[in-house]
Amino acid sequence: MIQNEFSEKLKKLRVQYGLTQRDLGERLGVGKSAVSNYETGISMPDTEKLIAISSLFNVSVDYLLGLNDDTPESFFSSKTFRQDPGTDYRTVTRIPVLDDISGGLPRYFAQTAVDYIALPANLDKVCEYFGLRMNDYSMDRARISQGDTILVRKQQEVNSGDIAVVMIDSGQAIVRKVEIKDAQISLLPQSTDASYLPQTFPLGAKQVTILGKVLSVILAID
Repeated sequence: MIQNEFSEKLKKLRVQYGLTQRDLGERLGVGKSAVSNYETGISMPDTEKLIAISSLFNVSVDYLLGLNDDTPESFFSSKTFRQDPGTDYRTVTRIPVLDDISGGLPRYFAQTAVDYIALPANLDKVCEYFGLRMNDYSMDRARISQGDTILVRKQQEVNSGDIAVVMIDSGQAIVRKVEIKDAQISLLPQSTDASYLPQTFPLGAKQVTILGKVLSVILAID
C-alpha cells in the first residue's frame, strides 16, 4: 500500500539524516504532530509537501511512494541530473518534468511527472516552474530537439520574441517562438522540417493560451 510504503521510508530517511520529527516539521512548515501522522500512516502530505520531502532527502517522489526501487544513493544516476562539486543537493529545489500536457497543465504536477530536474539556484523560488519533454523537431533550429527537456516558468503572458509553451484550440500544447505584431500573435516553429507551419491568431484570441515561458533546455543524453 502506497501510504504504508511512504510512512516507512519517511521515518527511515528522517532517522538517517539525524532529524527529529520537530526538526523535519520546521523544514516542511508543519507541526511535529503532522510529521507523526505521516510516519504512522494516519495522513499523507499534499503534493507540495511531498515534493519538498523528496528535495530535502535527495530522493524521487516515486521512491517515497514505493513506485520504483531507486535508492538515495542511486537517484542521481538519472540522465537528467548531474552532481556538481560543492552543491548540497539536500537544499536543491526539484521540479517535475511532464511528458504530455495536451489536456492542459495538471492541477497536481507530481501525479503526472515522469522525472524531476534541479531548479537552478539563480531562479526566483517564488515563481512556479515545470519541465517538459519535447516530442518533436519543431524547434530544432533553436537547439531544442526531440527528447530534450525544457525548463518552463509558468506564466500567462510573454513578450514578442520569447519561446513559449502554448495551448491552441485543438487541445494541442506546442512550443513556439512568439511574435506579436499588428494586433496579431504568431506562433513560429524554428525547424529544419518545412512541414511545421506558422500559425497566426488575433491578439487575445481564445484559441491561444500561454502556459509558460521557456527559460532553458537540458539536452537529452543518448
